[in-house]
Amino acid sequence: MVRALLDNLRGVSSTASVPLVVWATAAVRHARQCLEEEAVRAGLPLSDYHTTVVAAVLLPQGDGFVLHIGDGAAAASVSLAEDGAANWKGASVSAPENGEYANETFFVTQRCWADHLRITPLRGVTSILLMTDGAAGFALHADGSPKAGFCEAVDRHLRRVNHADGAKALAASLASEKATHNPDDKTLVWARRY
Repeated sequence: MVRALLDNLRGVSSTASVPLVVWATAAVRHARQCLEEEAVRAGLPLSDYHTTVVAAVLLPQGDGFVLHIGDGAAAASVSLAEDGAANWKGASVSAPENGEYANETFFVTQRCWADHLRITPLRGVTSILLMTDGAAGFALHADGSPKAGFCEAVDRHLRRVNHADGAKALAASLASEKATHNPDDKTLVWARRY
């Protein structure tokens, strides 16, 4: 599914004649279809492939969008602090969507997936964090707003180190004793515009 989604999103352009919402919805629909085909080949129910989706498309000038289904999250900084790191106060956010209960969410594999697909336009992004629900507790307050201190520290550190050292630092944070109290998966993706 990930490869299918990436392949479909690669061609997005700010000059496309198709609106981004239409393009993004079609990309998710195709990726979902790939999951359905895999489930049939494996002889498994589609529910065995339940997954949430958090993806972003950023064009060279920093515009783009986040597409999102479920309890993951995205936060995008749209300005720089004095030291050149991203300023996360007032960041654009696609907050987690839970169901009626805190541990309930929505999946791309459910029939109602399109009702829960959220597409958030982005303008002038400098840095972005995409995360699963297990990592969202580090980066977002309960109301869904970004924890500026955490986001700024991650951004500042990752701008100064090489990618391998940055990956090690994030892995150590997400494997810390504080993090292991939460049994949810913990994935955090950081990207910035150069």
